[in-house]
Amino acid sequence: MVDDDVQDIILTRALLKRARTPVTVEGFSSGVELYDYIKNNGIGSIDVILLDINMPREDGFEVLRKLNNYPDIGDVKIVMYSTSKRPHETIMALELGANDFVEKPRRLEDVADLSAAILAANESYSPLMCSA
Repeated sequence: MVDDDVQDIILTRALLKRARTPVTVEGFSSGVELYDYIKNNGIGSIDVILLDINMPREDGFEVLRKLNNYPDIGDVKIVMYSTSKRPHETIMALELGANDFVEKPRRLEDVADLSAAILAANESYSPLMCSA
């Protein structure tokens, strides 16, 4: 999960755990941290990237553009993840190659869409690493 707000990473991790979504969430505060992780571990170490849109320095769309240049990025599912779901942002994300766009859940009752997006992105339903 790439998100500049550490509280959002903690909350998302807790909500997914309570919803019993079989994932391991690794948090990165910027695209740069994600690129370093990929450099050290390979793109194959990630199944799904949850990518926040509104981040300083490099927003989620810019990170998505850069990720498109990675070999084998097609094997990784990218879910854009934001506090709001504006139609033009959803369209832009999908045009740039994102697989899905989900609003950030704030309570357990709202986590179903996120869980479904993650599980749908990884058809094997094996434990995932979500780096977004």
